[in-house]
Amino acid sequence: MKKRVAFILLAILLVGVQLTFTACDSAQSRAKKIVSLRSERKQMLDRLYQEYGGSELSQSINSNLQKEKCSGNAPDNQIVQGLANLAQGADRSVFEQSIRTVGGGENLVTLTDKAKQFFSRGDVLKKARRVCEIDLELQELESKGN
Repeated sequence: MKKRVAFILLAILLVGVQLTFTACDSAQSRAKKIVSLRSERKQMLDRLYQEYGGSELSQSINSNLQKEKCSGNAPDNQIVQGLANLAQGADRSVFEQSIRTVGGGENLVTLTDKAKQFFSRGDVLKKARRVCEIDLELQELESKGN
């Protein structure tokens, strides 16, 4: 009887150890998948934004900065460069939201012909849908970790 109880306890212990390793492997696998998906999404958004070329405002700011040679450590140049970075960051955020809007199957309201043409292209719509799919996968994976 004692041998049987010892055997049952050993079996329970081994199952517990296996479950612990499985949970660790699962958490590690989930973390790797999250990193992979985030990287894929960032690369896709970077390529799309580069292809889009930024808004006219962003292009104008870059052009004017190059003409005026606003670089270096002079306080005025740092302020101008900081404002330019802020404008370009806002432009990128609007672009990414536009990708998610069209990728989610919603209509995008735009003010420029450039944006209308870009966001209506088939290849852009396909990539935008993939960005939305990645967002959903990440939400699911991240909610499982909590």
